[in-house]
Amino acid sequence: MIDQFQFYLKDLLRFSGNRTWVSAALVMCGALLEAVGIVALVPLFSIAVGGGGSMGGFDLNAIFGSVGIESDLAKASLLTGCFLLLIGLRALVLYLRDIYLKKLALEYVDKWRRLMLTAISEAPWRSIVAQRRTDIEHTMLSDVSRLSL
Repeated sequence: MIDQFQFYLKDLLRFSGNRTWVSAALVMCGALLEAVGIVALVPLFSIAVGGGGSMGGFDLNAIFGSVGIESDLAKASLLTGCFLLLIGLRALVLYLRDIYLKKLALEYVDKWRRLMLTAISEAPWRSIVAQRRTDIEHTMLSDVSRLSL
């Protein structure tokens, strides 16, 4: 079983080539934006509940004061706007990641379907007739599709 997994993994990596790195980068960016989105809620809540304007070692009031933002409403509005931009960026990256990975998976399945159709077309007729038609259909339609999961 482990040998089959190693074969599958090596074949997938060989097939994807440099797209492996793009896929990994999209997955890492998505995870990073998820984490930053959660952490970005902390200063928003700190301002909203009146936490004194400090977060960890950062004095948020001093940071906002240096750019001329003094009222709590302006601070909360700016933080909310930044948070919404971050959520929009996160949604875009996750969308691109999902589309890219799905396209890669479908291309990999198509590669194996072509290989199987070539093998069937080159096989001796007696070998094909000896197989049940449903077994061949199941392999072509269902078993190969499982490679994308």
